[in-house]
Amino acid sequence: MGKVLFGLLIVAIVWLLFFAKRKTGRQSNADSNKQIPASERMVSCQRCGVNIPESEAKQVGDDSFTCKNVSACSSAAK
Repeated sequence: MGKVLFGLLIVAIVWLLFFAKRKTGRQSNADSNKQIPASERMVSCQRCGVNIPESEAKQVGDDSFTCKNVSACSSAAK
């Protein structure tokens, strides 16, 4: 009878440790989800047609954008 109770005690301790570890893992995942940066709008280059982030584009009109790096833009157009 003593061996059965000892075995149940070991199982209970392992079970508690497993779920305690699992609970702390969920909290750390929730914290890392808060640090996701906002997405950026994509625009199409008027010269080569490649879609690029707005921060890497040069605005040439109200709704017109081109690549900031002209050499990269002209190589994509060929």
